[in-house]
Amino acid sequence: SVPMQRFADKERSSAAIIGFKTLVRELHRVGIEVLLDVVFNHTAEGTWGENFWHSWKSIAKPNYYLLSKGHDTNYTGCGNTMNANDPLCAEWIHSCLKYWALEMQVDGFRFDLASALCRGGDGKICGEPEVIKRMSNDPELKHVKLIAEPWDCSWPDGYLVGKFPNGGAPRWAEWNGK
Repeated sequence: SVPMQRFADKERSSAAIIGFKTLVRELHRVGIEVLLDVVFNHTAEGTWGENFWHSWKSIAKPNYYLLSKGHDTNYTGCGNTMNANDPLCAEWIHSCLKYWALEMQVDGFRFDLASALCRGGDGKICGEPEVIKRMSNDPELKHVKLIAEPWDCSWPDGYLVGKFPNGGAPRWAEWNGK
């Protein structure tokens, strides 16, 4: 996880990181918090029928993607829903958040289609998803805001408005689409 490179000085490989840290520092200096909109419900690794896998699918597909009979599931509208509660995938998501919160000093995260993060390996909504518990109970992340877009593209089980799991610590706010 690094800031987007296309807006940075091409001559310095660290320019995007330095630029982002500077932006956050200056926004904090004038009292503005920085929240990132994050997408951990799917990746850019193509969708159905495309065969240009370049990352998680080549490394450990069943650990990083929810599968049904060996094929990608589609709880996100993108055809490749992340297996967020597999221990390997949950650790990756958790590590990414810690990097952005601790190293880059962001103040919080808004999770796109957050209900997809609540699905178990069978695709069903879990009562207490592992990845949500990790985020909610990590003492190093206690200062960050956690905001769920509490639905995904599966109706009705993926609509968790007013009932998004909190991981044991009442920390989550919900993005309301009404």
